[in-house]
Amino acid sequence: MGDTLLSYAVSSNPDPIQVSPQTDDPSPATLMIVVSNDTHQLIDCQSISFSFLKGTNAKDFFSDDTGIGTSHSDGWSINQSGALFTATPDTAADGQVGADGLSFVISNIKVNEQPGTTDMTITEVTTSNTGTLDIPLAKFPANFTVGDLNASSLSVAQGGSTTLSWSGSSGATYTLQYGDTVVNETKDGQPLPATGSYEVDDLQDDPTIFYLVVTYQPPGGDAPLVTQRDCPVTVLVESVALAHFKATPAVIYGTNNNVPVTLSWEATAAHQLVLDNSIGIVTGSSYTVMVNEPTQFLLTATGYQGPVYSECNVTVEDVNMILAVNGNSFALSFMANSGNYQIYLQIAISTSSGTTYSSTTETVGLGGPAQVVMEGTASDITLQLNSADAPVNPSPPVGMAGGPIASLSVTVSGFASGSLTRQFPS
Repeated sequence: MGDTLLSYAVSSNPDPIQVSPQTDDPSPATLMIVVSNDTHQLIDCQSISFSFLKGTNAKDFFSDDTGIGTSHSDGWSINQSGALFTATPDTAADGQVGADGLSFVISNIKVNEQPGTTDMTITEVTTSNTGTLDIPLAKFPANFTVGDLNASSLSVAQGGSTTLSWSGSSGATYTLQYGDTVVNETKDGQPLPATGSYEVDDLQDDPTIFYLVVTYQPPGGDAPLVTQRDCPVTVLVESVALAHFKATPAVIYGTNNNVPVTLSWEATAAHQLVLDNSIGIVTGSSYTVMVNEPTQFLLTATGYQGPVYSECNVTVEDVNMILAVNGNSFALSFMANSGNYQIYLQIAISTSSGTTYSSTTETVGLGGPAQVVMEGTASDITLQLNSADAPVNPSPPVGMAGGPIASLSVTVSGFASGSLTRQFPS
């Protein structure tokens, strides 16, 4: 014989099963058997039998097999022969077990008087296989009870707490288990009582399922009897999130400038933040990196229901110098990155009487991308900074033919250089 093709789950009423008292009426027990098919294919089942050990010893279930009742799924029947109960389908079609499974109940079992563990043996016969399965049934002392495991809060915020409470018969060992944690003592170092409570702090995982494990050692050296209760608690774990991932500045001017760019973000419930593979793990809410070419940055946040990702870009624009001429004055403007720049400006004005020159060198410190504006005449040169949102008119008046020609040569240290020529009006 091999393993069964179908799966079997057994519960009892009462739970746990109680043996009969020696001086009172027998204790009845009911077994509920749920049969499920997890194969996603029909199983052609010809019979399922449930057999028990009959006698008065701890390893036996009952000594009196009279008065036992049964019920079953539609299309099936159960026949009892002493301690053997055999279920068969009424038709071949009824024997085809699918996802809906089957259920059987064996009731009014008069449990014998000896605590211990007894086996229920299931024998399953299908058209392709005969399989067996032994399911142990624990028989606790007469009138031994274990109530439900309860939690004061069934839904708590992550990091919160709940208080577990229970009640049961004395004479057994009580243990709480959840995750990898086992609690068998009170916070005062005493064994957990048969009736008591215990506060659990700093809950992190959702869901957290608590188990109350009750262990009774019957006299005579038989194996311990175990029953348990469970209580799931929902832990409201905040999902990881990323917002407002941006680069400042998002635009730099001129290539190969090695401009410091600050990447900033808002992260919620992140266990770890990784900024591109080349940078690696970062902390806090910002990180500064040197940029000298167009770059895309990827930020990855890991956490509950993650990972989540966010991207931002730094673009590079060419330096666009604009020369505006108005009368015999000029204005030169261009965008610059943050930093200190030495700007050299030379002006040559050619007229019919010759060429005159004027030049200036200025060092400009910029706290961020700004528009540098230089304006003046051949003999009067001044320098000022305008914010980027107030640029010089990009469409200056066109010079009139016949006037002097101004040639401006501009060099910005480590940034850009170039020259522009405009004709002044006559």
